[in-house]
Parts: sequence; C-alpha cells; structure tokens
Amino acid sequence: MGAVQTAKRCSTFSFAQARALVGDLQKPNALIYWVDFLCSIIGGHLAFHAMYFLPRWMPESPYLWPALAMSYATCVILYMRAVMFIHELVHLPKEGFKAFRIAWNALCGIFLLVPSFLYYPHVDHHRRKHYGTEHDGEYLSLSHHGPWMIIGFILQALIIPFLGVARFL
Repeated sequence: MGAVQTAKRCSTFSFAQARALVGDLQKPNALIYWVDFLCSIIGGHLAFHAMYFLPRWMPESPYLWPALAMSYATCVILYMRAVMFIHELVHLPKEGFKAFRIAWNALCGIFLLVPSFLYYPHVDHHRRKHYGTEHDGEYLSLSHHGPWMIIGFILQALIIPFLGVARFL
C-alpha cells in the first residue's frame, strides 16, 4: 500500500470507528481493578516493612544494603502503581465501584496523602472546551518555550513531593 493510499485511509477513519473497534474494551472490569490494586498496595506495604525489618534480621550481612535498595525500589514502584489508580477513580462510573473507591482511599489515598477528592479537578482537563488550550490546567506547551522551561519542568518533580505534605498543614 502506497503512502497516498495510507493517507487517504487515515483521513477517512473517524473517532467513531475507532471507538467501535475497541468498544468491548471500554467497560471496566472490577475484578481486574481489585486484584491489580490489592497486589500493588499490599506488595508496597510489604516492601516498606522489609526496609524496617531487614537491618534487624540481617545486621551484619554483606547483602543488607542491596536488600534494602531492592526493597526501596520495589516499594516506590508498587506505591506509585497503587497511587496511579487515582486517575481511574476519577473516570470510573459512580455505580459499581463505591467499595473500590473506599478501599483505595483507606489503603492508599489517605495513607500516602493523596485522597481521591484532590484529583477530581482532572475531569476539567478532558472537556473539549479546555483540552490542550491555555485554559487546560494539565497542559503545558513546552514546545513553545526554551530548553530551560523543559529542564525546570523535569526538576519540579524533585520539589513537588515536599510541597504536597505542606498542603495538609
């Protein structure tokens, strides 16, 4: 197939057709959410506790620091995965997921200082009126700024966690 034919086919392919192709994948499966979240948060909690107990279990072992590093990395990755469910909570239908919302907030959101109500303004980001415009609170047009803006954007990730704690003081 030539480039012209491909371009023609792409230009006639609509969002409605795309939605129809993946429509069966759009319905959230509660079992998948529960298993994924519980494995992530429980695994994160276990890794967190391992960092506390490893020095007591193997104080003189040459493997202590590698074990602590592995526990730390595991904890960060699994907690981050569990926290990312906050995005799904905003987009999930209200009916059928109430228990999941409560469990997520109890086991993760409140514990890690990111209760789900903090993320509900994210819905405005998806409104057609705002998406990708200067009114979109989640859109930052880095391509229209210099390289220092990009570097600053990346470096802010080092500061934001400390500011997050301050919002509850």
